[in-house]
Amino acid sequence: MDAIEALLAHAIVDPAAAGDRPEARAAKALGLQILGLVGERPLTRTWRARTPEGKQVGLVVVADTAVDAERDQFAAAADRLHAAGAIPGAVGVHAIAPSRDAFVVDLWTTGCATDLPTLHWAPRRRLEFVRRAILALDSLHRAGVVHGCLCADNVLLDDDLQPVLAEAGLVSVHALLANQGDASGYATFAAPEVKAGGQPDVRSDVWSAGCLLDLLVGERDLPQVAEIVRRCVASSPHVRFGSATELAAAIEAVIVTLPTGERISRVGMSPGPASERGPRARPQPGRGIAPTSKPVRSVRLPALAGIVVVVAALAGFAFGPEAALARGLFALMAVVGVGVATWFVRSDRSKSTGARGAPAHRETRKDGARRSPP
Repeated sequence: MDAIEALLAHAIVDPAAAGDRPEARAAKALGLQILGLVGERPLTRTWRARTPEGKQVGLVVVADTAVDAERDQFAAAADRLHAAGAIPGAVGVHAIAPSRDAFVVDLWTTGCATDLPTLHWAPRRRLEFVRRAILALDSLHRAGVVHGCLCADNVLLDDDLQPVLAEAGLVSVHALLANQGDASGYATFAAPEVKAGGQPDVRSDVWSAGCLLDLLVGERDLPQVAEIVRRCVASSPHVRFGSATELAAAIEAVIVTLPTGERISRVGMSPGPASERGPRARPQPGRGIAPTSKPVRSVRLPALAGIVVVVAALAGFAFGPEAALARGLFALMAVVGVGVATWFVRSDRSKSTGARGAPAHRETRKDGARRSPP
């Protein structure tokens, strides 16, 4: 693999082969070796590169199609992010090319928020993901950086599947729309005042965060988030949450109401892995759920008494007086004893049979266990 990467790097970095591309010039100026293309956005391309120390990084280069105003915004955003240093949950700029059309970042290749449905996370975990993304947005705001173009495509995933915000401040959605660029990924998440040409601010970022929340954890998943989303995307900026901190707190208030093992799943989406599902309730004797062991059949006292009467009558026939009256009495005793014993044995057997047949008439609980009807 190293040999292949070396050949690819030579082919790209060599001006004769690469046509003196911006990424080749930036790589040469920053002492990087380009290994290959990672991804492409409407205004940027990200290349995998290697530092002289052997560390792999991302080289973000402004697109050839960018107009002067977009290039200026790209350079200004790179300067702000570089000056801010490490911002928790956001892509940081480590170095800027002298031409100011490229900069170096940590390399994230796991995916982005649009890939989350394939993971089949439960709503609670998706809600926690959005909360972490909003906390990262708040960190940007505290560093003096407004994102301006937050969308699902630039919420990247780190190796632990936690959110990392990219493209902070790099893209003007209004300019991209005006220049007929591919702004569809951004426009869906952009506040109306931003699309109309207004300057992005904290409350327009809150609008975008609300759209992200609605996409990943909508009202169909958790009705509790409906009011949060509605406030985020209010037409009047003053009605929206005043900061990302407030929005994160509102989401946290919903999270704490959810059981750790909650199993609500999006309509049409498979439930999460077994490790994320709540424990299934097991039948517990004495709590309205039929035990699995066989019922113990009790022998009733009247049945025993009937048997004793029969035995006594037989003994009378064998050892008692032979007078007709006595034998008639013993015969009557035998008949009564047999009748009593037979009746009670049959009664006890019918009750046991009814107990064994009861599960066919039991209600089924939501967790799959059965319970006897009241």
